[in-house]
Amino acid sequence: MEKGEWVVVIGGGSTGTGIARDLAMRGVPTTLIEMEDLASGTTGRCHGLLHSGGRYVVADPATARECIEENRILRRIAPHCIEDTGGLFVAVTDEDLEYLPRFLSACRKTGLPAEEISVREALAIEPHLSPRIQAAVRVPDASVDPFRLAVANAAGAREYGAEILRHTKVVGLVKEGDAVAGVRVAEEGDGRERVIRSRFVVNAAGAWSGKIAGMAGISLELVLSKGTLLIFNHRIVNTVINHCHPAGDGDIIVPAGTVSILGTTSVTVPEPDHDRYGIEDEEIPYLLEKGSAMAPFVRSARVIRAFAGVRPLFEGDEEGQGHYGHGEHREHDDRAVSRNYVIIDHETVHGIKNFLTVTGGKLTTYRRMAEAAADVACARLGVAAACRTAGEGLPGVASTEKPRNTFTICECEFVPRAEIQDRLEKLNAADSPQPPQALLADLRRRTRIGMGTCQGAYCGYRTAGVAHETASFSAREANWMLAKFLQERWKGTRPVLWGDQAREAALVAHIYRGIFNIDEKVQ
Repeated sequence: MEKGEWVVVIGGGSTGTGIARDLAMRGVPTTLIEMEDLASGTTGRCHGLLHSGGRYVVADPATARECIEENRILRRIAPHCIEDTGGLFVAVTDEDLEYLPRFLSACRKTGLPAEEISVREALAIEPHLSPRIQAAVRVPDASVDPFRLAVANAAGAREYGAEILRHTKVVGLVKEGDAVAGVRVAEEGDGRERVIRSRFVVNAAGAWSGKIAGMAGISLELVLSKGTLLIFNHRIVNTVINHCHPAGDGDIIVPAGTVSILGTTSVTVPEPDHDRYGIEDEEIPYLLEKGSAMAPFVRSARVIRAFAGVRPLFEGDEEGQGHYGHGEHREHDDRAVSRNYVIIDHETVHGIKNFLTVTGGKLTTYRRMAEAAADVACARLGVAAACRTAGEGLPGVASTEKPRNTFTICECEFVPRAEIQDRLEKLNAADSPQPPQALLADLRRRTRIGMGTCQGAYCGYRTAGVAHETASFSAREANWMLAKFLQERWKGTRPVLWGDQAREAALVAHIYRGIFNIDEKVQ
C-alpha cells in the first residue's frame, strides 16, 4: 500500500485537470487519475467552441453569464489554446426573425456583447453563408483546442507538484466506515492493482461520474446525452456560425485548425462509453441537411470523419439527490436539461465523508467548475489558500511556435519532426508508463497528427518511424502502435465513405495493406 496524497482527482478532462491545477497551486498535494489519455473522453469529443453564452442566453441565462465571464478569462490565461474567430448568429427563416428580438434582449440582460450587422456585411465575412439569411448578429465566440487546454492544465498542475497518472483506471474506492479514504487503481497493460490513499477524493469523471459514485453506494441522477458531429476536409467558414433559434440539432459550425466541425445531435443513452455507440446511417444526412440551412456549401463539401461524445447532464433536486440508479435509460428531451454544473458534497447529501462530485457544465466553464470544487475540498481539508487560476496563465505559450528547418511529419496540420520528438520526450518522462499501443493516439491529442484531411494516411507511418528511431520502441511495437492508430482513425472514417472520401479510404488501404502489409491484426 502506497502513501497517498491529500487529494485524488478522478478524470483527466478539462474539469479534472483544471481541479488538479487549482489544488496544486493552493499547495495541496494532488494526484490526478485518468483511465485513458487526457481529454480522451467528453472533453476531446466536442465542437471545440469557446462559448460566448449566446446559445443559452434565452433558455438558460445563468449558464450564459458564466460562459461570457469565463470566455474573457480563458482568452487571458490560455491564448495559445484559442483562435479568436468571432461568431455569428444567423436568422434564416421567419421563425428565426421572430426569435431575434428575444435573443437580443437576453444578450443585453446577461451582459453578452452582441452586435446586429447587415446581411451584406455577414456575407462579406462568410461568403458560404446562405444568401437567404435575413439577419445576423456578431458575438465573441471563438475556437478552442480542447486537447491542448487539458494538456496545458495538467502541465500546470505538474509544475506545482501534482502527480498525473494516465492510462490508470479507478476500479474501486477505499472506504473506512462512512468515509472515502482513497482509490484502488489498475494500470493499463498488466492490470496490476494498487491502492492510493488520500484524505479527499474528487469525482470529475464526466460521463463516468455516476459509475464512480456508485462505487461508494451513491446513485446520481445523470442524463447521458450522445452528440454526433461531422468534420469537413477544410475550413468551410472562418467564423463560428450559429443558427439563431432555440438550441437544436446541427446548428453550429466551428472552424478548428485546418478543418470545420458541424454538430451536434442530442440523444439520451444508457451508458457513458463513447465507443459503444456507433454513428447511425441516418445521422449523417440529417446533420448535413440541418447545417445546409445556414451554409448550403456543406452539402457538397467533403466529410472526412464522424464522431460522437457522451455529455453528462445533471437532473437532480436542489440538494443533489438522485432518484434513480446510474445507467437507467430514460426517454425524454435532454436539451431541456440545464447545461449548468453541479457540485455535490457527499458528506452533506449522502453522509459519505471526504468525497465530492462535480458534473455537468461546459468546456467553456471548466475553470469555474474547478474553482468551485477546489473551494469545497479545501474547506473540508482546512486549507485557507485562495484560487489563483483566473490570473495566472497556463504553460505552453512558447510551444505553439513551430520549429524551423525540420522535416514535416504531417503536411495537413504542419507538424514537424522536432515537435513529435519533443512530445515523445515529455510522454516518456510522464508520471505513468506510456503504453505503446496508445502512443500515436496520445501524440495526436498533443500535436494534431492524423487530424487533417488525410486522417493519418501519411503522418501515421512517419510518426511510428520517429518513435522507433528516437524513443526506444522496437519495430514490432512501432508496427503495433501504427495498426492501433489506423484502426481508431478508421472508426470515424467508415460512416462517411462516399465520393472522394471513399477514394481516399481506398488509397489508405492500398498504402498500408498493399505496400506495407499491415492491418489491425499486427501484434
